[in-house]
Amino acid sequence: MKPRFFFASSDIVVMGNNYEMADYDNPRGELYGYATYVVAEDEWGHRCRLYVETLPSAYGERRAMERAERMKQALIARLHSGRLPVAFDRWEPMTPAYGSHAYIEEGGEDDLIAWERQMDEEYA
Repeated sequence: MKPRFFFASSDIVVMGNNYEMADYDNPRGELYGYATYVVAEDEWGHRCRLYVETLPSAYGERRAMERAERMKQALIARLHSGRLPVAFDRWEPMTPAYGSHAYIEEGGEDDLIAWERQMDEEYA
């Protein structure tokens, strides 16, 4: 895969539990944070990502994304000089971009439907 561009992204993740903070909206007292990544995408829509860091939600998403944004800019400069990121072959593969050639060819819609069913079962 030869990336066409990079972008920073984040996921909300559970970082731990504090059962003394449990309430109706959060029965397990989960403590949340932001896991940040740099995502590479090629011209066909294939994606892979590199984990950057995880910060507690108290820091806010903007602060959590700062390091990922800086890394993205460095990777864009490296790409423009004709070089791939170091250890690019070890980046975590992701689901192709929605609606892309790769998404259509690899049956992404089937995966999406299966994921929706799984979420329905887990949170029903």
